[in-house]
This record gives sequence, structure tokens and C-alpha cells, in this order.
Amino acid sequence: MDLNLRSKVALVTGGARGLGRAISLGLAAEGAAVAVNYRTRRDAAEGVVAEVRGRLGGRAVAVGGDVSNADAAERLAADTEAALGPIDILINNAGI
Repeated sequence: MDLNLRSKVALVTGGARGLGRAISLGLAAEGAAVAVNYRTRRDAAEGVVAEVRGRLGGRAVAVGGDVSNADAAERLAADTEAALGPIDILINNAGI
């Protein structure tokens, strides 16, 4: 399937594990550059990034931040844009 996501930048909150991980990998498989957000599990986020870069040959970065905190969420967006460019796709997956 071609979703025409090449040259798009996606930020996936809670993107390191479970459904967020699957979404991150799916977006990357379709050609999007992916920012994998984590709050505490940096190792899991880095694992997703490694898979995107290795197996899928895509662009990805792990970005830490607690999206329940407004200042942290703003930094998260800024860090994503600095690393990958302007955000085109936002997946609000983080939750407790």
C-alpha cells in the first residue's frame, strides 16, 4: 500500500511500545520520518529507531518528553522539528 507519506514527518507520542510502536513502524514503512516519543523507556524508543533505520532504511529519532506537561510537549515538538523538519502528522497515542 502506498499512503504517499514520503517526505512527511510524523510524531508518535507513546511511540516506543505496544500500539505506538506498531504505528511508528507502519508510518516508517510507508516512507515517513518518525519521531518516537517516550516518557521513561528511552531504551524501547531507541530500539524502534534502530529498527526504522536498519530494517526499514528510514529516518527516525527518539524524543523524550511527558506530553501531560505543556512545556515538555512544546520542547518535544521543537526537538522533533530540529531533527527531522516540520511535523506533518501527529499521532496522539500516549496515555495512562
